[in-house]
Amino acid sequence: MTVSLWISFLFLLLFTVPGETETRPDWIPVGAVTPQLERHALSHREFLQNRSGEVQRQGLRAIRSDLDRFDLEDLRIAVVPLVVDMLGMEYRILSVSSSYLVDSPTRVEALTLLADIGGEQARRQLRETIDLDRDSSVRATAAALLSLNPGEYPDEDLLAIARALQRATRLRESEEELRRLLVAVERIIPLAWNREPPELLQALQAIVTGPYSSSLRRFALSMLEDLARR
Repeated sequence: MTVSLWISFLFLLLFTVPGETETRPDWIPVGAVTPQLERHALSHREFLQNRSGEVQRQGLRAIRSDLDRFDLEDLRIAVVPLVVDMLGMEYRILSVSSSYLVDSPTRVEALTLLADIGGEQARRQLRETIDLDRDSSVRATAAALLSLNPGEYPDEDLLAIARALQRATRLRESEEELRRLLVAVERIIPLAWNREPPELLQALQAIVTGPYSSSLRRFALSMLEDLARR
């Protein structure tokens, strides 16, 4: 092999061997979405894995700008796993260090985006946030989003919100959180088949008999009476 051919071979080796496996998102099945959306997903990952909350929110806003440009089903494939990974702190996609944090405002923005994109993976993350998030306002936001965007399994949504309400009464969380959870329950109940999970009844009874304002206790009592009439 001549020197010129050897140099050409090395050039190809250096610049083409990494190939498709390193230039496309490995969490997206091959051929599932357009190459344009694949490039967008890689760009979004760069923003979401940044340690700055402001940069993370810029990434979320960039994803939101794609809502009018791409099919929702394609976005569920390409970007919902990114946002779920960001909130779930598992980092199988983002691959960030242990110092990576997602503050409460960013988590709220991410949850709102997931609710708008929809899909069962997004709803699972909303339910998980209700159960696990350390911030009561974020938990209540997740409950509100579930109730405002009904999915295919309202019984699961109602149960997740009811458990959050039960936990909030046990921990004596603020009345603001309790009220937001009650509103979410009120919205989702008409859609559910099992409208009286034990967790909900216990939470409502705890509020009615608990050290809360008269307006909150009346709210819970009216809900119990409505359930009794159904």
